[in-house]
Amino acid sequence: MATTQNKVKAGLSDVYYAKLSADGTYATPVSINGAVSISLKPAGSSVTAYGDNIAQCDFDTDQGYTGNISFNIIPDSFKTDILGEEIDANGVVTESSDDTVSEFALLFQFLGDVNNTRHVFYRCKASRPNIESETIKDKVDLKEESLDLKVRPVVDGVLKHKIKGHIDNTAENATIYNAWFDKVYDGTTALGSLTVTSIAGSTTGDTLLTVTPTLTIGNSYMYKTAATVTLPAYGDVCNTTAGYTAWDGTSDITATTGNEIAVVEVDGSYKAIKAGKTTVTSK
Repeated sequence: MATTQNKVKAGLSDVYYAKLSADGTYATPVSINGAVSISLKPAGSSVTAYGDNIAQCDFDTDQGYTGNISFNIIPDSFKTDILGEEIDANGVVTESSDDTVSEFALLFQFLGDVNNTRHVFYRCKASRPNIESETIKDKVDLKEESLDLKVRPVVDGVLKHKIKGHIDNTAENATIYNAWFDKVYDGTTALGSLTVTSIAGSTTGDTLLTVTPTLTIGNSYMYKTAATVTLPAYGDVCNTTAGYTAWDGTSDITATTGNEIAVVEVDGSYKAIKAGKTTVTSK
């Protein structure tokens, strides 16, 4: 089925960063509120080879992007996680001459006239922001905080040479789109995590479950309980044929104290998106 393409884009929102470790793995993305603007220009060069008095071919190199991103205020979490600043025992955030700046993935969203689009830049490095403000006059002049960015190709690993990626909010892409900010997309998708707690229900033999994070719109819950339960892999079908039972997310469940109970968030095709389990406490 053909997908209608956006004609325009507008609006920057849902900005996240995910610290890149030395082993090539990413931390869980962290939200940065108050994004104002982003501007990135291609970095690289083009060289033309000549022969017989004519241009024979062009050699183009893609070295990523350079530019900046602005926020109302850059949070201390970014300064400590990425810029290497520290918080001492008294809650004071300090910058030192030997701070080590870390690389990170940058994730964000643009609004479109048809579909919103989510983006990731895999290997970013930020400079320290300017410090600016001024006294309040008759008219308040707000000062944004800006980070100069360098975006480079990934050196090795499963994302070797990758620079960026994006995905549109379409029915076909819903599973990956909805989980875009849960982890940095690397071409493979791991099962998301649910935290499940169990307390005694209102009726003898029943348990009451609480699940976080909240259910993604369009998905539903399935559960399975036994002496031991193995969680599914991402994309496994978790329907009644596979031994699961539908759950509305609020009703008590009949289960045996001491057994395990697994809750799986599934998409419209009953494919596992997130899952978690706990030990049952029933009345």
